[in-house]
Amino acid sequence: MANESQFPRKLQGMYVKYGAETTDSSEIFRCWPDSSVTLLEVSATQLTETTIQFYRAHPTQLQLPVSTTNLPEIRVYLQSKGYTQVELKGDTVTAKTHRTDTIFSLSDTNILRHYKGKYFLNSYQSFGWETEIMELKKNMLWVANLYLSEEDVVNVGQITTVDTLVTADTTQKYLMAPTRRELKKTWNEMMELKGIYTRLSFEK
Repeated sequence: MANESQFPRKLQGMYVKYGAETTDSSEIFRCWPDSSVTLLEVSATQLTETTIQFYRAHPTQLQLPVSTTNLPEIRVYLQSKGYTQVELKGDTVTAKTHRTDTIFSLSDTNILRHYKGKYFLNSYQSFGWETEIMELKKNMLWVANLYLSEEDVVNVGQITTVDTLVTADTTQKYLMAPTRRELKKTWNEMMELKGIYTRLSFEK
């Protein structure tokens, strides 16, 4: 498989996923968000993900460096990759957190490959390459990680060699270098769905 110089135009655009994120914005609250929206933008050379989370809580669930008695009606807290807007009405705090990350940008260590309708996003790490897979099905973008459970290792190991590596932080990684034929036989077993995004707009 040859490296792609950019994401194809048919893949470029804005996609949305509702209510799938459960990340606790611990800088602000000691509770889970009520709901969330995740926007994924695919440009020619990178993927940008914006997560917006909505909270409704009692002031005692705030984790702010100020007393709620001194909290103005609306306050915006700037954070490293976004911001949080907090509003106090009586004994209820409502908030919206907004965080943007560039999750993949084409380079020598982030390469894109295409095979059988699937796009392989390969990112080089100290132990080897980590891979995610994207596939466009009509107006839905499917994103999956390559993941192996202990049971999968046994099954996949009958098709291709799987090595085990324990990193410095004691995380266990499985390393493999399958041929195209071996990959085709094993990818359904290895794919762990990360999310399904619905297209909002597209490039003409």
